[in-house]
Amino acid sequence: MNDKKYEILNLTMHDVTIKFDGKTQVIPKSGLSVRCKIPMEPAEDINGIPCEYKRTDLLSTLLPPEQEGVLLLVSSMVLDACPDRKDLIAPNTSKGMAIKNNAGKTIAVKGLQRTK
Repeated sequence: MNDKKYEILNLTMHDVTIKFDGKTQVIPKSGLSVRCKIPMEPAEDINGIPCEYKRTDLLSTLLPPEQEGVLLLVSSMVLDACPDRKDLIAPNTSKGMAIKNNAGKTIAVKGLQRTK
């Protein structure tokens, strides 16, 4: 287990609540946000079916530069679109990790996720 302490900058549009080991930690939104709006470019049709290319390479230019000791909390879509960024983390909403209210809305998570 790593005991290193990081500064976490929340780049989502809302506070993120994490409940683990009987504790609750809220990571407040920073006022800055990065959304995953992936531009599409025309590609050749496949067997007559329209096809487009996703331009995920443009997304990383919207993120602040990497800084030692700082992690950026982003959506899982942003995390997936930027696999080379080792400073990105996201709420873990995989099966069994999201805590939902009676309406089915996620109100907290049990942990975070990052790419390897």
